[in-house]
Amino acid sequence: MMSHEQYQKLINTNTFDELVKYSNQFDLFKMMGVRSKELVHSNILAVFFTPSGSHGLGHNFVNKFLNLIPKNTFCGKAVKKEALLEALNANVRVYRELESIDLVIEFPEIKLVIGIENKVWAGEQGKQLERYQETLITRYPHHTQALIFLTPDNREPTTHNQNLHVPIYCMSYADIANCLSVDVIDKASDSVKAFISQFIGHIEKYLANNKHMDELCWKIFKDNEEAYSLMMKSYTKCIYRKVEEQFDEIQEKVTSDIMFVDYQGKLKMSRIDRKNTTYHIISNLDIKHDDWPEGVSIRVYKWSWMGCFPCIKDINKESVKANYPQTNALPFDTVKYLESEKISYFSTLEGTAALENRKITSTGNEITEADISLTLSKIKEFIGDINKLLRLK
Repeated sequence: MMSHEQYQKLINTNTFDELVKYSNQFDLFKMMGVRSKELVHSNILAVFFTPSGSHGLGHNFVNKFLNLIPKNTFCGKAVKKEALLEALNANVRVYRELESIDLVIEFPEIKLVIGIENKVWAGEQGKQLERYQETLITRYPHHTQALIFLTPDNREPTTHNQNLHVPIYCMSYADIANCLSVDVIDKASDSVKAFISQFIGHIEKYLANNKHMDELCWKIFKDNEEAYSLMMKSYTKCIYRKVEEQFDEIQEKVTSDIMFVDYQGKLKMSRIDRKNTTYHIISNLDIKHDDWPEGVSIRVYKWSWMGCFPCIKDINKESVKANYPQTNALPFDTVKYLESEKISYFSTLEGTAALENRKITSTGNEITEADISLTLSKIKEFIGDINKLLRLK
C-alpha cells in the first residue's frame, strides 16, 4: 500500500504537474467523442490525400506518405521503388469505402493503386484483408496494387491471403503524424495549421507512442519507482471502481431524477458486473417497466464500448407478438456481439442502424458525465418508444 509520504512525493513534483497539464490539454477529438471513430479518421485522411483540397497541402502529404511506405512488406512482393517515385506529384484519385475498403488511392496515369484499411483499435472481420486483396485484383487488373494496414500500434493483420499477389504493408498513426511535418504544412493557412496541430496532438496522445509523455513518465518512475509500481498494480481496480460508481449513478438517477418522475415506482433494475482481462470490467444493467411483457427491457452496458438499447429475449418473442400484434412488423434482429444471450432489438430499427443507434461511447473505460447524461436521455427515449410500440399510456 502506498504511504502518505510516497503519495505526497509523487504528486508534489514539477514533472507530475507537467504530466497532468499535458493530459488535460484541450482535445478537440475527445470533446467531440470521435477519438476512436474510424469513419472520422478516414474522412480526414481522404481530404489530406486529395492534392486539390482547400487545405493547401497540395501533393505534400501524399508525397510524404509514399516516401514513408516501408521498404519491406508484411507479405507479398514489394511495389518497385520506381513506381512509388513515379507517383510523386502525379494525378491522384481518392475513393472512400470503395467496396468497403476504407481508402483507395489511385494514380491512373501510372497505373498504381493503393488500398488502405484503417483500424482504430477495432479488430478485423473474417477474411477482411483477403477480400480487399481480391477487390483490388478484380477492379484494377492492369494496375500495380498494394494494401496498407494502418493501425495505432503498427500491428500485423491476421485476415490476409499470402498467396495473393497484392502485397500488404503495415503502417502506424505515427507515420501519419510524420506526414504532417512542418515542411509539409508550410503553405497551409493558419486555420488548417491549427486543425493539423490538434490532429497531431490527438495522434500523439491516443493513437501513437508519445516521446514527450514517455519522458515525463520516466522521470516520475525514476524518482518514485515503488509508488509508480503500486499505482500500476491498482490501475485495473481503479477502472473497475470508476465504472461501477458510474453505473451506480445511472441507477440512482433513474430512480430519483425528475426526468423519470412519470415512471417512479414502476421501473425495476437488475445488474451484473464482472471483471474482464480485456475490458477491465463488463457491466450489464437491465431496466424493466412493470407494464411491459416478460422479456422486454432496456439494456445499458459497458464492454469495450458503452451502449443502451431496447431489447427482448428471443424466448419471449412469439408470446409478445401474439399479445401485441402491432409488433409483428418489427425486424427483431439479433443483437450483434451479444448473440450468446439470445436477445433481439425491440425496436423499429434494423440491425445495422440499431448497432450505431445504441452506442454511447466507443471507449467504455473513459465514460464521462456527458456520456451518463446521454445514457439517461436514451433510457427515457426508449421507455417512451416501447410504451408507444405496446400502445401503453
